[in-house]
Amino acid sequence: FLGMYAPGFVSGSFIKAKGVEKSIALSVVIFLAAPLIVVIFTKDDASSNNAGVAPWYIALILYGMGWNFAYSAASMWVMKVYATAPHWKQKVQAANECLVFLFSGALILSTGYIYGAGGKGLEGWKTLNYSLFGLIGLLMLLVVAAVRIKHRKKEEEESNKDGLRR
Repeated sequence: FLGMYAPGFVSGSFIKAKGVEKSIALSVVIFLAAPLIVVIFTKDDASSNNAGVAPWYIALILYGMGWNFAYSAASMWVMKVYATAPHWKQKVQAANECLVFLFSGALILSTGYIYGAGGKGLEGWKTLNYSLFGLIGLLMLLVVAAVRIKHRKKEEEESNKDGLRR
């Protein structure tokens, strides 16, 4: 809970100072750190009852922090989409909320299957964390593609302005 909402006191300022893209990049790095900590620092032996709990708590806090920065930045990014066309506001917001709901629901439902496929106990949780690397990779590709498209549009607009000036 604290990992998800406590960063809200600084995430808005960070987004305002550094921009949406850097905030999403930070969230990707935080999302990547969480399963890495679990995979690297969790002990496999059953004799260490609570010795392996700290990495899980740290990872949960990091997941919450990554979610906060990503969700806040993505919300601002969505607002920028319809800034030049306010008549699209309701449709863009509705499409965004629908996609967030569908992907969240699909991922929540799939965690049980992924856990079960990995085995019982610690093996299932580790399998779940390994599967997150693929999702984080997909997130990275989507962010890079969106940033490239944005920069390409910006370059085209600048070249069009230069062409009009001549």
